[in-house]
Amino acid sequence: MTHRSYRFCLSAILVWIVSIGAKYALVMPDNVVSMASFLPPMLGLMWGPIAAVGCFVGSLLASSELESIAVSGGTIDLLSFLSRYIWVLMAGLMPCFLWHSWRITGDKESFPFMDGALGKLLLILVLTFLSTSIVRLITAGGAELEAVLGLFGTGKAMSSAVFVLVCFANDFLLAVFFDVIWLFVLVCRGYAFYQPKSALKGGYVIGGSHSEHTRRTWNVALIFYMAFPIAAFYLDNWQIYGMDNLETWMRFMLECIAMIDAVLVLMAYLLLHYRRSIMLEVVFLVTMAVFMSSTVLGLGCSWAMWGLVNAHVNDNLEAMSVICRERLDRTFFCTRQAVDGMALQAVNVIDSYDRLANDEAYRDRYCESMKERFSAIAMSTDGCIAFYVRLAPEIAGPMGGFSMQREDVRWEGALSPFVSRPPIDLSKYLPEDVKNVGWYYIPIKNHSATWIEPYVDPTAKSYVISYVAPIRVEGKYVGVVGMDIDFAFIMQELRRLSIYDYGYVYITNRNGIVLYHRDLSQGYLFHPNPEYKEMEIYLTNGMWLGIATPLSKVHDERNRVMMHLGAAILMVAMFVSLISILLASRAIRPLAGMTEAAKRIASGDLNVELSYESGNELGILVRSIREMASKLEGYVYRDKLTGLRNTAAYMSKGAELDERGKTDDGLRYGVIIFDANFLKKVNDQYGHESGNELIRHASKVICKVFAHSPVYRIGGDEFAAILEGQDYERRERLLMRFDEEAAAECFEVEGGNLLNVSVARGLGVYEPGMDFVAVAKLADAAMYEHKSVIKEALGEDVR
Repeated sequence: MTHRSYRFCLSAILVWIVSIGAKYALVMPDNVVSMASFLPPMLGLMWGPIAAVGCFVGSLLASSELESIAVSGGTIDLLSFLSRYIWVLMAGLMPCFLWHSWRITGDKESFPFMDGALGKLLLILVLTFLSTSIVRLITAGGAELEAVLGLFGTGKAMSSAVFVLVCFANDFLLAVFFDVIWLFVLVCRGYAFYQPKSALKGGYVIGGSHSEHTRRTWNVALIFYMAFPIAAFYLDNWQIYGMDNLETWMRFMLECIAMIDAVLVLMAYLLLHYRRSIMLEVVFLVTMAVFMSSTVLGLGCSWAMWGLVNAHVNDNLEAMSVICRERLDRTFFCTRQAVDGMALQAVNVIDSYDRLANDEAYRDRYCESMKERFSAIAMSTDGCIAFYVRLAPEIAGPMGGFSMQREDVRWEGALSPFVSRPPIDLSKYLPEDVKNVGWYYIPIKNHSATWIEPYVDPTAKSYVISYVAPIRVEGKYVGVVGMDIDFAFIMQELRRLSIYDYGYVYITNRNGIVLYHRDLSQGYLFHPNPEYKEMEIYLTNGMWLGIATPLSKVHDERNRVMMHLGAAILMVAMFVSLISILLASRAIRPLAGMTEAAKRIASGDLNVELSYESGNELGILVRSIREMASKLEGYVYRDKLTGLRNTAAYMSKGAELDERGKTDDGLRYGVIIFDANFLKKVNDQYGHESGNELIRHASKVICKVFAHSPVYRIGGDEFAAILEGQDYERRERLLMRFDEEAAAECFEVEGGNLLNVSVARGLGVYEPGMDFVAVAKLADAAMYEHKSVIKEALGEDVR
């Protein structure tokens, strides 16, 4: 297999693996949130166009359309199918061609993220994913676009802009998140990136040789930053439940990933800026320490917050369940109170058991009296659809008693009155037939008032809940009194209860059989839904009221708190890191000065200035370097007789001025050459010690007049001064003053005699295009001319 084939296959496999894995990591619409979007730019820069084609093929293989065809069969519109993923091909090709088409600078170190190249990479990613987002908008189907935008609820006017913004934010942030650090590491390991033949000559080449220390540093950075995606997906499975809508993903992405991207880019800038300094180690040590401590602190806070928010959510659900139960129990309580009162009245008005059993006229009057009394009570009882008093078959036959039912069953507006209905013929059913006559026999069997589980009333054909109390006189059962609650009224009350925005309530009996459920039919055995948070509470009528809401909605508050907490910790960590780096930079700033001083000393320039003063180790080191430079200057650059700078220092300064002249068009300076007159005569007549006195007094006058300019002894009786700044501007006046000061200067020789100091001088002025030697020659020529003038004036040899 050739390298091109290998790279094509590997690109396709990588994109396929990441795309398929993302479907299991996040339940997200893959037409917008493409977790593999960071791969095409990186692979395109590494391997070129062949990798872009491989990424395109990998995205096709991972598409939902091919998966559905493989499972259920069918056909596919090939052109539309290919156009939907053309953005992947663009995302791989554009960074590769843009990188090698934009020239940054030439003839510099081949490091791809220096001198604006980091900004270049970010700009390329912006342009790439802005373009691909627009292409995705154009190629998206209408139904697909509406489905995505429906998650945001945006209007038509903003629909296209929102779609492009969502695609761009996702792809760009993920690319920065993953690609920047990978490219850094590959570069530092000397990876040979793709280089097209058409690349501009002199432009940047990705790659280059780097020290083993730098490679180790970026390996540590790789491990450090690759911990973030692991932590992010760990949070998704542990805390960020149900990232199944765009809003949840956008909050997570913008708050967490954007903050990590900012930290990554900022750290990249700092590391590049200090790549050859001890600050590189300081930056990494400080940043890693801060982020590790922040991570530990964040995990502790997250764990505590997780418990608090989870307890808060449970408390909210429990409070909601209590509210729901109270609303239903209010209806059940009113029903129970009404039936208990009716049963008490039904017993109190009976003269005796025998009269009720044997006197038919008395029974009729008794039923009419109970009907009138109970009608008013039933009208004021919520949800009451029917009430009745049924006498025992052995007393009044199988249809003894009465039964009243609402004329029209409706629960909005004015309620309809009760009308008589034929009682159920008990002789048609066996006592064991709980479904039809359990309402009569169960309370008598229980010897107490009983709630009857929901059943279909055979007369009204309505699903009802009954509360029935037995009537006992003189220790004998004479019948039952009861009231039916319309189950439709109960469901109406349940529908009014709002459980978050997506939750619902349900009712089961004591055996777990569904009586009311949004998704399950009546009579099914209830099974908990793992995707929902469910809580059940006991009702006074023996049923169970349940509350169910999706975990993603129940924990929406927890997700929001966790994401805000994570973003806040990242912000604090970044802020603390910056402050620490600034403090560390300030603390080790003297090292930069000492490093520069050491370089200047090594190059022969001993005129170094170190102003840092402290009692710590750095202060001691600074003082030691100053003393060392001072002593070295005395040995190397100082004249022992006069204490002036010597010829070596003079030549070093000349070389410095020549270097400045190459880049500084505004450079201006002058050189004055001095020569002490009569030195040979003084030496011959008064001895060399007197000659030394002449040299010392001559240097004294020169230094006095040219106090702001460096003065050098460049020969036995020759001196030089280099004028810059104000001394250069005032050079003519200074020369006149020098002549006056030299004429007034005297020195003592052997025998106590005083001699005048006489010094010849000449000025040479720098002109653009001249070097230091040429300027010095002009000054030397002017000095000899001045010496000739003195010789003619005195009429004797001035050597």
